[in-house]
Parts: sequence; structure tokens; C-alpha cells
Amino acid sequence: MGYEDEDEELEAKKLQEIRDREHDKRVDDIRLILETPEGVRFFKNFFDRGRIFSSKFNRDPLQMAHNTGKNDFILAFTNEIIQANPTKFPELIMRQNAQ
Repeated sequence: MGYEDEDEELEAKKLQEIRDREHDKRVDDIRLILETPEGVRFFKNFFDRGRIFSSKFNRDPLQMAHNTGKNDFILAFTNEIIQANPTKFPELIMRQNAQ
């Protein structure tokens, strides 16, 4: 293992640490947001617009691709929302399904 390999490995570790810190900050931010009624309303609307709880199917393939893309965007945050407040996510689902 040469110096270049060690440098690349060190750089990769540093980048991963930065990503981990950014992830932790996002989860902390979401946790704070979910503690407010405004935050709960925001995420309810967020999930509604992302069609997370409804079918993405559409006869028009372009519309279906669009619906799926929106859903993928929303799902990217879902895990962080669950990490931030595991008990709030089911509440958001119940609020969404009640509408």
C-alpha cells in the first residue's frame, strides 16, 4: 500500500465523516421542525404532494414517471424523518390517510 492509497483512504474517510455530520444535522433539524404544529402541517403537505400514500400509476407514461420521481424525492427524506421522530411518522400517515 503506497502513500497515494493511504491518502485516498484518508480522504474517503474525511468525506464520509462530513456526510455523516450533514446527515445528523438534517435529522436534528427535522426533529425540531416536527415539534411544531407548523412543521407537522408542512410534512403532511410534503407527503401529499409527493403522493407517498397514493398510487403513482397513470396511463400517460410521462405523467407516471413524473409521479414516481416526486415520490422518490419524498422517500429520500422519509428515513430521516423516521430517525428524527419515530412516533411522529405514523401520526403523519394517519393525518394523510384521514384526508
